[in-house]
Amino acid sequence: MVPFKNVLLLLLWICCLGTVGGLLPSMFPQDGRKWPYGQSKQVQLQTIDPVWRLSKACRNALLDARTLPGLKHLNYSKLDVMLDSFGKPGAGLLSKNLLWYGSFQQCAELTDTKYCLNTIHVSLSALSTGYSKVQIGVCVPSACQDNDATNFLWSLDEVITDRWRPAYNACIYYMDNFVDHGLTHTECEVSSPLSAGPIAAIVVCSCILLLLVVGSIVDWYMSQPKPITTSTGWMKGRRQFSSDVAAGRTGTGADSLKPTINGSGSDETEPLLRSTTSIGTLSSHLHAYPDRYRDTWYNRTVRCFSLQRNVLFVLDTKHNTGSVPCLHGIRVFSMAWIILGHTYLWPQFVGCSNLAAMSLRTSQFPFQFILNSTFAVDTFFVLSGMLVMFWNLRKVDSEGGSISLIRFYAHRFLRLTPAYMFVLMLWTTLVQYWGEAPAWRTNMDDHRVCEQYWWTNLLYINNFYPPHLKGSCLGWTWYLALDMQFYIISPLVIMAAYRFGSIGLSVAIGMLMTGSIVATGVITYILQMHVDGKSLLINDIFTDESIRHGPTAQPSLSYQSAVFDKPYCRIAPYLVGLCIGFLVRRLPSVSTTSFSKAPARWFAMCGWAVSLALFVVPIYGLYDTYREEDQLSNLATIFYYSFSRLSWALGVGWLILACFAGYGGYINSFLSHGLWLPLSRLTFSVYLIHPVMLYLLFLGLEIPVYYTNVSMVAYFLAALVGSYAAAFVMSVAVEIPFVELEKLLVPYR
Repeated sequence: MVPFKNVLLLLLWICCLGTVGGLLPSMFPQDGRKWPYGQSKQVQLQTIDPVWRLSKACRNALLDARTLPGLKHLNYSKLDVMLDSFGKPGAGLLSKNLLWYGSFQQCAELTDTKYCLNTIHVSLSALSTGYSKVQIGVCVPSACQDNDATNFLWSLDEVITDRWRPAYNACIYYMDNFVDHGLTHTECEVSSPLSAGPIAAIVVCSCILLLLVVGSIVDWYMSQPKPITTSTGWMKGRRQFSSDVAAGRTGTGADSLKPTINGSGSDETEPLLRSTTSIGTLSSHLHAYPDRYRDTWYNRTVRCFSLQRNVLFVLDTKHNTGSVPCLHGIRVFSMAWIILGHTYLWPQFVGCSNLAAMSLRTSQFPFQFILNSTFAVDTFFVLSGMLVMFWNLRKVDSEGGSISLIRFYAHRFLRLTPAYMFVLMLWTTLVQYWGEAPAWRTNMDDHRVCEQYWWTNLLYINNFYPPHLKGSCLGWTWYLALDMQFYIISPLVIMAAYRFGSIGLSVAIGMLMTGSIVATGVITYILQMHVDGKSLLINDIFTDESIRHGPTAQPSLSYQSAVFDKPYCRIAPYLVGLCIGFLVRRLPSVSTTSFSKAPARWFAMCGWAVSLALFVVPIYGLYDTYREEDQLSNLATIFYYSFSRLSWALGVGWLILACFAGYGGYINSFLSHGLWLPLSRLTFSVYLIHPVMLYLLFLGLEIPVYYTNVSMVAYFLAALVGSYAAAFVMSVAVEIPFVELEKLLVPYR
């Protein structure tokens, strides 16, 4: 292993850059010029090793920078300001402060310069096991190519004077022995013109904006009371119109703009999509017009994009008759928990100046709640399974015991895909232009992956291909792929429950549940997985073996790629949801069921006590492992991976049943409050948008993120508010209009 002294050598090497500022006027002397201190030496481009050679244009630009003025408020040359913009090491190397961005803004203020970020793989045994990455920001002339930004650093050995060479020997020794030159990567911030993709995305957004304007105008015009003129004159027509309004035969007024709630509940099959059952039929919102203007295809289509209509729907706080109101609060708090967990996770992706400090938090008891925020996704699986069973059992009852699979699958695909593909379009084409910061271009390269693998998202197979989550497009959308795959097989369980009742449901659920538990245990055993208390559990999900064990190591299967996002390992919560949906559907009213007539006090107390244990064990069960930095045995890991999510799902199932059956008390009143209903309707859009908001927050900074509890809470609140604000716009402009269009194309009743 390399001794720790090399860390100090790295510090010395970077600090040398500051000294070079005074030497650069003599680093590139012209022919015949004298070097300092009386030595005569000519350095031509050919004398530099070809591997680290600067391009001629870059060298000439550096020579010119010696005499050009810098910034107006700084009395230094352009070259001095460029060097001052270079990244330099700060305190906290032992905490993995390896992000030395420098001053991006100062470099951008100069003319004909560009900021480049060098990512260098170094072996620092004192900091971590295996390889680490150091990122160094440099400011170079615009004439320099990307590789010149790196070659400039490596060329110091060739151009330094003999007088200063002893001071640089340690730096040169470090660079030659402990840095793998071939693994240096450079990203330069350059202004690139819009290509066909971004232009097409702008055109699509413009068309949607035009539809919103037209739809809002048409809906406003049609919502105005129009008297039906009769042969006796305008006033009689006016009186006739008023009497129709009083009799409820028209839909005028403010209430007519609000989408009505249809009892069919088609939207309840997508808990992330919407919390209410339906926006309602468009014909119920048309007003006192002659029949030839009421139900035309044009009117129905255009009014789907009515802003006032969609806004009123989102802000409506009235619960639908026949729904389960507590689900709205569960959605909102589960979504907030996901955002909280991602807020603490994102610095591991985009960079943090004290990353080691985050690992120390795993030994703290309160941090277990954040560490295990992935259980919030299992809550959504429970809700999804419950609503699919609840609403489709009613459809099967009304349709005589059959399911139209074509409509069943088309309904689901058309409900989720438009908003999903809209976010994918923005991410692939436009988001890269939304920010300028040191690490923006380096970390915002996921759009390149989307250009290659966008079709896997469209087919909802992105949890299988590409095989690693970090190489997939919109990596956080693995949930949608899993939920779609569960939805595909759900008719088997629904029909078993309909035809054979609780026995058929028990057999179907039992077989699938047993298969899932066995599959998870077998995979965990074969791959010899262990929960390691020395590392973040949430980080283990995204383990990249090529980083931990060297850049040339072959990636191996991690918990994420083998278990975390695979349907055969994650279906257990969904199956619990199907059971809950069956029970809720077969309990038509609380007052007439034998379930509600059970001794309420002891039954409720036992149920809540058991559910509390089911919640606490998965989240805090590994606390001692992290506190003692221990490692679970393979057998214990198998048990935890196989049953932890099932335990959580059973707890959520009791919460829903208790609230529905009248055992919720103040908890049910709180979760069922109308305040949560508007926020619940935005859940799907928030889920799609919140990672983009986190990227904007963390990558838009000129300095690396410094982890503290206060700063992370501030980032969380900013991400939470920003995500819901952006989701509101996306919901009324994209999600709701296309949901209404889907109902026109594929009526699903």
